[in-house]
Amino acid sequence: MPPNKVMPNLSRLAEGLELVRAALANHPVHVTSGYRSPRLNQMIGGAKNSMHTRGLAADILCPAFGPPLQVCRAIASSGILIDQVIHEFGRWCHVASRLTGTPPGTNYSPSPMPLPATSWVCAMCEIAQRHAGRAPATFSYNQLQTSGKLNTDDR
Repeated sequence: MPPNKVMPNLSRLAEGLELVRAALANHPVHVTSGYRSPRLNQMIGGAKNSMHTRGLAADILCPAFGPPLQVCRAIASSGILIDQVIHEFGRWCHVASRLTGTPPGTNYSPSPMPLPATSWVCAMCEIAQRHAGRAPATFSYNQLQTSGKLNTDDR
């Protein structure tokens, strides 16, 4: 059971997922991972600062709408105020809301991302796929830029 302090975040996430469902032509959204206790998150190798542990992230599929990348693109172009949309491992779509008081587009990391973050993340996933043959779970603009795999046309 999630701690009481996480419950308001889970409510925000559920409201956001309802908007996601609407953006995906009201098809059923399958949540494959939602809230994770810090211990579970560590056991499965989740990111140390995972928004799953705060009740603000979900990994989803929507098979009736399309493959995960198509789901990510639809969410990113929908205008929904979700701060993080990531096509992870080419197998699912990770969506996350931001913490109250956190500036949009920061992606919960020390280095801000260009706005809107959701569109930028999906664009970066496509760039990574083009250059690496698959989308990594996480990567940054600087990692792609310093690796020489990012062209100015890719932004």
